[in-house]
Amino acid sequence: MAKVPMVIPAALTVAAGIAAAYVLRVSGLSNSEVIQAQIGIFATYGALVSAAFVVYSYLQTNSAFIESQRPQLYIRVESIRVRENATATETEPGTRIHYKNTTANQFSDLTIGIKVEAAGKVYDLGDQFQPCMVMIGHDQRQKWFKTLQALKEKGCDLPALAASAPDVYLKLCYSFTHARERKVVPCQDYKWDWKLEQWVLP
Repeated sequence: MAKVPMVIPAALTVAAGIAAAYVLRVSGLSNSEVIQAQIGIFATYGALVSAAFVVYSYLQTNSAFIESQRPQLYIRVESIRVRENATATETEPGTRIHYKNTTANQFSDLTIGIKVEAAGKVYDLGDQFQPCMVMIGHDQRQKWFKTLQALKEKGCDLPALAASAPDVYLKLCYSFTHARERKVVPCQDYKWDWKLEQWVLP
C-alpha cells in the first residue's frame, strides 16, 4: 500500500509527458496555443496527483479506523485439581480457561476453539464453550472442566495413551467477525505433562 502513491504519480507523469510531446508535434498551432495546451495538461496532471493522494489518505485513515475497532482476546490455560464432590479426598486433573477482552470493543460472535492432539487423532473440546458469544469490552471470564472426563466423553482415554502417545497437545484459537470478514486467531499451545498431570508450555 505504501507504494501506491508513487505508482500513480509516475503513471500520470508519463501520461502528461506523452500528451505534452504530442501537442508539440501537432502542426498548425501557434506558440500561444501550444503554451496554453501544455499549461492545461500540467494543470490537469497536478489536480489528478492531488486527488490520488487525497483518496489514498482517506483509504489509509479508514483502514486504520476499522483496525482500531477490532477486539482482541487474551486467553490462557491453568491446570487445577478438582474433587468429585465436597466430601471426596482424592483429586483429579482439571483445566481452567481464562479469557479476557483486552480492548473496549465488543465481540458480537466470539467462538473459542479447543482441540487436543494425541496419538495421531484430534479431539474437539470446543463444545465446552457456547459458540458465537457476545463479550463486551474489558469483560473477563473463565471456564473449567475435568480434563480426563472431558476427553473420555470424546473417545480419548488419556491415561491409556501414556505409553503410545508421549506428546499430547492442547491447542487454542478463537474466531470472530470483523469488518464483514471471519477471522481465526491461533493462540498458545500447551503440552500434557504426564508426571505432573497438567498442561505446561512446550
